[in-house]
Amino acid sequence: MNIQLTRANRLGHWLKVHQLYRYSFPRAERKPFSAIVNIHRSNRGDVWYCSVDGRFAGFASTVRGGELVLVDYLAVSPSMRDGGIGSATLGALQKQYPDHHLFLEIESVWEDVPDRDARLRRKAFYLRNGFTPMKLMIWLFGVKMEVLGIDCKMDYTQYLDFYTKYLSPWTAEHISEDVHPEAG
Repeated sequence: MNIQLTRANRLGHWLKVHQLYRYSFPRAERKPFSAIVNIHRSNRGDVWYCSVDGRFAGFASTVRGGELVLVDYLAVSPSMRDGGIGSATLGALQKQYPDHHLFLEIESVWEDVPDRDARLRRKAFYLRNGFTPMKLMIWLFGVKMEVLGIDCKMDYTQYLDFYTKYLSPWTAEHISEDVHPEAG
């Protein structure tokens, strides 16, 4: 698949990304879109407009810090889902950041919740695409999250430091550690 990542730089890009963002993520999982734009414009991260054969396929937003890159959001256009776009986007992101370690957070699969099957599918998707559990469990704004990474090792102190330095100290104040069920 020939996916193209373009750093969002036109009004048309931003409109499509914003629309997909609001469609793909429940309100409780969304930060203010202005925060994503600010990270991009301040060059602390990127918003990638993903296209295939000139058609909008999705977006990814990242935060960069040192040797680490947080894949903050990843969404595929509903009309193009189940066609390998998400996997291709993750592969393209790795090429964009060749000297960095990618990591991300997913809602805990260890909880007994109604959407547990969806959480398990999401985790399986990331595992198929080279991410591994870092055995780091955190509470992020009251949501229990598991941290996954590609060739990435990080403990809670390093995770919190990333948020404090590269996102905001205020955000870091809304993070706490939990015990990962597989930590030994």
